[in-house]
Amino acid sequence: MTSRLRRNCNRPEPSLPKPPAKHDPPGDPTDGLDPTSSSAPSLEESLAVCAEKWKASQAQSGGGFQCTLEETGHEQKDQLALLVAKRGVVVFRDQEIGPEGLHDLAAYYGPLHIHSVGGSLANDRYPGSLVVWNDGTKPLDQIAYDLENSGWHSDQTFEINTPGLTSLKIINGPKTGGDTCWASGYVIYSQFSPQMQTYLETLYALHSSDQQKRSAEERGVYIRRPQADCIHPVVRVHPVTGMKSIFVNGSYTRRIIGIPKAESDAVLRMIYDMIA
Repeated sequence: MTSRLRRNCNRPEPSLPKPPAKHDPPGDPTDGLDPTSSSAPSLEESLAVCAEKWKASQAQSGGGFQCTLEETGHEQKDQLALLVAKRGVVVFRDQEIGPEGLHDLAAYYGPLHIHSVGGSLANDRYPGSLVVWNDGTKPLDQIAYDLENSGWHSDQTFEINTPGLTSLKIINGPKTGGDTCWASGYVIYSQFSPQMQTYLETLYALHSSDQQKRSAEERGVYIRRPQADCIHPVVRVHPVTGMKSIFVNGSYTRRIIGIPKAESDAVLRMIYDMIA
């Protein structure tokens, strides 16, 4: 289907190099899992038990009990993947899990994605971990860059195999601000008319790391691998839940393939306005 779309373009499409195999992230972490399976207590049930224990400990001794991610077993980790697939975002508060524990938890679901330009922890002990920081020593132009590039995006969509899950831990946050907001591609898709949904499902878009690589070069940031370009459907279907999601973003999507530029710009602008 991609080849057919390319032939309909007015100009040749760029070659789409595949990143090194060791950097390819896995498929969806819920592949092969049965969302109807009930062989083990669900994660939601386990968390409910944790919540009750926490309430009891608060009433009896003033605190001390805490349910942590590190206490989850293999079956509950599988349930966690399904829970995230259904809800999109799951938040665990007051977690003491460190870089090692978070790395091990993420690695349970498959090989970790390695950012093409972002900094990892010291000595590359955890290359799948991306550090986002500002300790007050960053120059003003770097802070301005961070602010200018704050916006809606899906992680690394220029990859052939995009990350299936992303974990985020705040180690030291400001007293106010610094929030991360989330938007649902499922909800955005559902808000379009059936006719527009049908049209969007026929489209493919080009995603590229060109701007990320260029800004890294300008800032003198280490670049791990060459620019990556990849074509993805504008609407993707979750392999387990069957839910349909819009899959374009202002950071990495360059244009829709096989339609006039004016139409591509209009469609992308319409989608981005829905996100905002």
